[in-house]
Amino acid sequence: MAPKRTGFRWTINEILSLQREYELLEMSVQQIAHKHQRSVESILHKLYAEEITTEWHEARGYNDYELTSKNEIEEVFDIVKPSLTESNESFETNILNERMNHLESSINEIKYTLNALLTASSQKNNNKRSPLRKYSTIA
Repeated sequence: MAPKRTGFRWTINEILSLQREYELLEMSVQQIAHKHQRSVESILHKLYAEEITTEWHEARGYNDYELTSKNEIEEVFDIVKPSLTESNESFETNILNERMNHLESSINEIKYTLNALLTASSQKNNNKRSPLRKYSTIA
């Protein structure tokens, strides 16, 4: 679930509060995110944008956040992994079928275009142009 203030602009008071909490109160990025009802990534980005920190990975609490995120991702992947291997074959088959259908329709379009060109070309050869001027013999 997204934090409540996701997508909202930062106010001046909120930025000043962010700086005070990080520098003076030495709060972690997780604590600040919770207080401001924003994501940890949002806090990290704002700390960097306001030049309060020079790098994300140097921000207080970032290492804890990174470990938590990786563990959560691994847990989800462990749940999804068996179903991925089972459906992977059918997924690849569907992709190949789509590509084959696209190729067939492209070949049909090329065939139609070539036939139209050949027909137009043969009609032009059959209808030879008459001369632009008729030469008259001067007596």
